[in-house]
Amino acid sequence: MINNSVIKKGESIAYNLQTSVGTRCYKPHDAGHTLFGRGVVEEMNRIGAVIDVSHGSDKTMDDAIEASRDPVIISHSFCRAISPSLRNTEDETINTLAEKGGVKGSAPSRRCSPWINPRNAQH
Repeated sequence: MINNSVIKKGESIAYNLQTSVGTRCYKPHDAGHTLFGRGVVEEMNRIGAVIDVSHGSDKTMDDAIEASRDPVIISHSFCRAISPSLRNTEDETINTLAEKGGVKGSAPSRRCSPWINPRNAQH
């Protein structure tokens, strides 16, 4: 059982590096959710917490979206098809998110957006 006192009503389960929940976007090997991570998703569903998968690895995001009985959000990420940063989200994940009723916010940043930082644009 996960101690829900450490889970807020809206929580990001992913951010850049490996944790006990799952693989983050900057890890070279994408193992996705851990067994503990699946338990975290179940507990977050049980208590009604919003699951935010921004900046998780592709597989961690996909695993959380698939495992969650409730819609998941990607609160702040840009589209990787437009700007190829590991912090951005693949189209396939965005489509799966939408199919399961999830929501995606967009938060272009200097590192991730070709409009803010022209060096990120593909020519």
